[in-house]
Amino acid sequence: MFPALDKIKKQFDKDSEKIKDLVSLESLEQKFFSRQSGVVTNAMKEISTVASEKKKAYGEALNTLKQELNVGFAQKKQVLETLRWNALAEQEAIDGTQPLIPQPSLGHIHPISSVQYDLEDLFTSMGFMVLDGPELESDFYNFEAVNIPSDHPARDMQDTFYIKDHPNWVMRTHTSSVQVRAMEK
Repeated sequence: MFPALDKIKKQFDKDSEKIKDLVSLESLEQKFFSRQSGVVTNAMKEISTVASEKKKAYGEALNTLKQELNVGFAQKKQVLETLRWNALAEQEAIDGTQPLIPQPSLGHIHPISSVQYDLEDLFTSMGFMVLDGPELESDFYNFEAVNIPSDHPARDMQDTFYIKDHPNWVMRTHTSSVQVRAMEK
């Protein structure tokens, strides 16, 4: 009915057949729907030049054409994305039966631990010993051996964790108990 609109449809069909990737499809979409100089946009601007008795029919035909082109773009985009994903799946296939798949490295040393190791290296190089003792300590090593009397506030229940049903065992409250064990050796 309107040769200019038929020409736009034929041009779209011709250009659409040449499209092989999503980038080209996007440039084709810009060619037809760009706000400044798109083919469909220019056709919409020409409504004012159409005779008044044909404006309604021209507008309806133009809207129908616009919908057809949008459907064509959507279908072409779907086809291109499917092709892209299929090609990607073929290129990056993973063989689960491959025997030597490298294990990813897990974690790293915490910065505080790294500083601790550096300080330990420094002090051992100066002749000091780095010792570690049990966290659960006897009352003797924790208090008696370092001359903390039985009525000292450090032995109060709010300052020391005593082990239930074992009154002579406590959670180590200081490092002096490890020093006592080192001197015994």
